[in-house]
Amino acid sequence: MKVHVHRAFRLSPERERDLLQAITRHVDCGGQCRSAGPRQARTLIGMSLAVDGWASNVSVLGSNLTISFMREGTAICLQLGNVARTYADMLKLQSLFAAGRIVDAVLVVPAALLSRDLGSNHASFDRTEREIGLFDKVITVPILLVGIDD
Repeated sequence: MKVHVHRAFRLSPERERDLLQAITRHVDCGGQCRSAGPRQARTLIGMSLAVDGWASNVSVLGSNLTISFMREGTAICLQLGNVARTYADMLKLQSLFAAGRIVDAVLVVPAALLSRDLGSNHASFDRTEREIGLFDKVITVPILLVGIDD
């Protein structure tokens, strides 16, 4: 997998560069999502992040809700599934930010063509980008949105 497209919301150019560099290294370990499937890609990316010291399945404010990964004030949500889960991810990230648990976040979703190939109603970069912009008064956590493709 490769980072296909990205957009920063409320991040400095330096932080955008640092986060993009960090996430690119791990996404590259994700294999071929179209042939192996989203679960396999998620597992491979997760293994790469774990080796680099990222905690996985981090509880959100003591609840049963979790985010994919977290390290040193940065959260990563890897959403290769249903588009409805991206809204939950944005709310979880915002809650962690409002509580002072994170300072920024990375939200990884399929780029448009990969999303279409995975099936109907999967998360996609274009839709998530529009909706983060639409909710910019509510979702204030600095986010690097990353669209990935094979």
